[in-house]
Amino acid sequence: MRRQLAAMPNELYLVRLIHAVTKSCCPGERLWTASLLTHGATVRFLRARNSDGFDVYLYPYADRGNSGYILVDLDGPQPQIIPTLRAQGHEPCVVVQTSPGHLQAWIRVSTE
Repeated sequence: MRRQLAAMPNELYLVRLIHAVTKSCCPGERLWTASLLTHGATVRFLRARNSDGFDVYLYPYADRGNSGYILVDLDGPQPQIIPTLRAQGHEPCVVVQTSPGHLQAWIRVSTE
């Protein structure tokens, strides 16, 4: 989580907890700063929810605006998808393997 926060600097983040089997969201949404997200109690809470079967998603938050990042879902990608993105000038700042064969990439874009 620290590496993702460092690679995607933002003032606030939205954390969503989605159950891997039922696809239901954990009730309640809260905005977090990077320092709150890396606080020991918060990390323990998120790990406990993950152990309960919830996937933890971290999004840069910008209210109704553009945070400057887009999430690209690369489920079942071709083996060369990341090098292809880079060759086209779309350098991912974070690549997350959500499960075997399933990737998500965060790409920095203009906030305008």
